[in-house]
Amino acid sequence: MIKARRSDGLGVARQLGYPTINLYHPSEDCGVYLVREKEYGLGAAFVMPNLTEIHFFNHVESPKDELEYEILSKLEAPENGILDYFYKGLAYYKLLKQVESVKK
Repeated sequence: MIKARRSDGLGVARQLGYPTINLYHPSEDCGVYLVREKEYGLGAAFVMPNLTEIHFFNHVESPKDELEYEILSKLEAPENGILDYFYKGLAYYKLLKQVESVKK
């Protein structure tokens, strides 16, 4: 189980009709995961180096300040799909971090 505190985002996804819950906690295990939270049910978690954004499949009216969820599986990216571009962006981010650390 992963426990993290919720943080308000910019509200862009909510304005588009796809509200998300943002959790700020560092992670080296970046990717897209199928997750389950006790009260909200199943969702897709986009895990980035310092932010996790969860899209729950059920409507969440008033999100809790702290969430505890379990990872069910990692979703693999199909070629040239939206997940493929997400993973390419993560790889590019990691490469930039390596270049920055070499410059120091």
